[in-house]
Amino acid sequence: MGGLRLPKSVFDETKLILLYGLVSTVAILWCPAFISPLVALAMSVFFLIKQINEKPEVELRSLVRSLISGSIPGYSTFMIVILFIVYTSWFADFLAQGSFYKALASFLFTAGLAPLYAMHIEYKLGKETDRVPKKILISALSKPSGKASLEELKEAFTKGEKALIELNKEKWHNWVPFLRLYIFHKDTLHRWFMLVSKESQEEKFKEIIGEQEKIETYEANFDNYNDISSKLFRILKEIRSEGYSDDDISVYISGGTSAVTLALTLFAVKDGRQVEYIRQDTKEIVAINISFEDLYSFSPEER
Repeated sequence: MGGLRLPKSVFDETKLILLYGLVSTVAILWCPAFISPLVALAMSVFFLIKQINEKPEVELRSLVRSLISGSIPGYSTFMIVILFIVYTSWFADFLAQGSFYKALASFLFTAGLAPLYAMHIEYKLGKETDRVPKKILISALSKPSGKASLEELKEAFTKGEKALIELNKEKWHNWVPFLRLYIFHKDTLHRWFMLVSKESQEEKFKEIIGEQEKIETYEANFDNYNDISSKLFRILKEIRSEGYSDDDISVYISGGTSAVTLALTLFAVKDGRQVEYIRQDTKEIVAINISFEDLYSFSPEER
């Protein structure tokens, strides 16, 4: 009869923590009392220096709060919490017994848990994925700018995406990506919610598209983040009321001002919502999925 086997990922994730726990147990329970604090201090300082050199971006004070609340999932969290409970229990017991050296060692090993834990934080950054046509498209229409005329845009649009790309090489126009977006999504597209400013000239854009009933515009001040956000909340309410899910949504973030891009990006942070943007080097429109975990990439201790 075989014994219990833990998944390899459990050991890979927690082997350093297990080693820390083993050394601390030996140091506290079997080493001479006056040696225990020295071992604990050495290990705590070692991991503190290691954390400062390898993960200085992690704020330990906030990390301790997240650790106590158990808000960061994973095997390492579980093991660190177990060691925290053991060390604090030992500290209280040894203090009651008058074993001050061992109590101090327990305290120092407890302090070493924070930098040790920091070393086990993993980053989950959003990655480019295959673009998928969606039912709901959300974007902000930029003010028209470029050399191509309305008639040239309309002619290239009727010929397809390749013609638009070629036109953009000869006579750049910032509406070309929006026309390419429509061509990509048109077979599945039900609604296009579009933030517009007074300068956007959305009627001319609708004239190029031809199917005006699919485009619903919301006028906003493109330099006022609060105004932009309030319009996006209205759009979200309408999407929900019509029964669409996050998997039906694609958000194009490249149009408009910096405030618009920021608001659209935050709006798109949800599993299932597709984010699209145009690369400045190749002019290719690419997709990425951003989840709540991605928000913690630059503040991993704030879960």
